Amino acid sequence: MATRLKSNVVKFRQVRREGHSARRSRLPQLLAALAVPVTLAAAGIVGVLYVLTHSAWPADVTARHWLAAPNCFAARSVGLAPARRGEPGYYPSHDADNDGVACEPWPRQSLPVVVRMR
Repeated sequence: MATRLKSNVVKFRQVRREGHSARRSRLPQLLAALAVPVTLAAAGIVGVLYVLTHSAWPADVTARHWLAAPNCFAARSVGLAPARRGEPGYYPSHDADNDGVACEPWPRQSLPVVVRMR
């Protein structure tokens, strides 16, 4: 009985040591896995701050220009529509008729020509 108890204690100590060393070895793997996303996030934040501070427009206008990028609804929501070419909020993809004005309230359409024959 004593030898059985002793062997169980030895096994418990081995498992405990192995488990403890396994936990210790996971930390470098975790740090390595987090290093790339954290570095990319930091680089992204630095890039955004650089562009906001070095833009031709004030920082708030530049931020609204970026927010207007998806579509005309977004441009109207941030108050940059309609926008002329060269102004914040103008994106060529928002200019349907390529006249230099993006997100016009009503698209300009030519009226159909009706020809009457007598």
